[in-house]
Amino acid sequence: MKNWTLRAQFAVLLFVFPLFAHAQSATISFGTQTGSSIQCTSSFSPYWGSDTVYLTGTTTTDSTGSPSTVFTPYVNTYSLTYGTTPNICVNFKATYPGTYSAWVDATYGYGAYTATVYVTGTYAPPFGWINPKYIILGVMYAPPGGSSSVTYQSDTVVGNSTSVLSSFSNSYAKSTSLSTGNSIFGVSLGSTTSSSSQYTQSLDISSSIAVTQSTSLSRTLRGFSDPSRGVNRDYDYIFVWLNPMLKFTAGESYISWDGYGYDTADMPEMDVVGIQLGCLNGDFQNTSNWTACNNVLSGAFQRPWAQTNVDGSSPALTGTVPCVPGSGTDLCNVMAADPFSDPAYSISWPASGTHTTPDGRFTICHDTAPCAQTIDYQPNLITSYTQRYSVTASQSQTATRQYQQTYAMSSQSSTSAFGTNFSRAMNSSSTLTWRDQFSSATSRQTTDSASFSIVGPDASYAGPIQFVVYQDNLYGTFVFQSP
Repeated sequence: MKNWTLRAQFAVLLFVFPLFAHAQSATISFGTQTGSSIQCTSSFSPYWGSDTVYLTGTTTTDSTGSPSTVFTPYVNTYSLTYGTTPNICVNFKATYPGTYSAWVDATYGYGAYTATVYVTGTYAPPFGWINPKYIILGVMYAPPGGSSSVTYQSDTVVGNSTSVLSSFSNSYAKSTSLSTGNSIFGVSLGSTTSSSSQYTQSLDISSSIAVTQSTSLSRTLRGFSDPSRGVNRDYDYIFVWLNPMLKFTAGESYISWDGYGYDTADMPEMDVVGIQLGCLNGDFQNTSNWTACNNVLSGAFQRPWAQTNVDGSSPALTGTVPCVPGSGTDLCNVMAADPFSDPAYSISWPASGTHTTPDGRFTICHDTAPCAQTIDYQPNLITSYTQRYSVTASQSQTATRQYQQTYAMSSQSSTSAFGTNFSRAMNSSSTLTWRDQFSSATSRQTTDSASFSIVGPDASYAGPIQFVVYQDNLYGTFVFQSP
């Protein structure tokens, strides 16, 4: 009878003071994360004796504006004993990064009163770095004449804009972001150690990231005296970045490309190597130029310091010389960055009322002064030009080129939740698809410019004496074409 009286008195107290019961609440903060499961811990103490908590429902809000229903609670039962501080862990599934809030209804015994548990925290999917074999940064086109030169100095337009998001399944939410400003950082064992002084990165159009030359870098390219054509495309230079790293954030249904770094296991700066078109198409074989070609092909392009790719292949660039256009090897992908690697290619004159070639690759100089549409190339004539970039019309913004390559992933990343999520998100288990495209840096009036020094040929020259100046809409450099 005594026990019954105590229980009745306790029930009356709960009935008379229900607000006291509702006052019991706790804040659960996010703790250990496994995959996209967020594990939370908090402590409850029962009011009297032993009690049981049933987690019965959840409502959620997302402060970042991503999908409104992002948590799926696992319904659990917890036994609580007065005087103890048991850990209550509530697991949630998050599919999108951001800061979230949830309210969990906890139903207690001894009168079935309830308390509301407030859950809040930030979900950040795991991140990691991958190592592709190379990135094509640009093409510099040789001017006419062996004594002529073109210089890109303090020029932040020269470079490329690339997207890799087509490498991932459409069932994943995909985005591109940069959280470290414009620097490209050196990465060693997952931590940043330095930053490049030669190139910078920035968010560009169509979920791409642009890598462009910094003001501290200056490059000059000389031409070649071709007795009949004036310009020789074999002396064009293609620039290849050999120690790139890409940072990704990967959740169970979300992938974000967070920018570039470079691997300091190679050298303390970005390893950007130029190679001439004549090295790749075989024209320089059996000539005095081949020694310089072989130094690159058998040296830097072998990437002996890099780790094995995820498909078990060597980190070296694949392919032989001469490359066969369209064969898909790394050397042929590099060679194809220069459209003149195809002997059948020529720049077609823009249609009436436009300034861009029909394929969208080149735009003729226009609208900007000083902006020379033609340069002179005549015996005993030396002419200097300062060439600004022209406003790039919308029809120029459709030029693209696409290629594939495999990549490496550190053992630290591949065995983590990041490695599992990243591999699951990819369309192919071992290759990335690269899409070089128009860069917004050339879509507006800019003060950047390139300088040309054009030294005329000898008196016996019988080729074209004028060249039209076009800008490359993919790589921001100028090309010289006879009309």
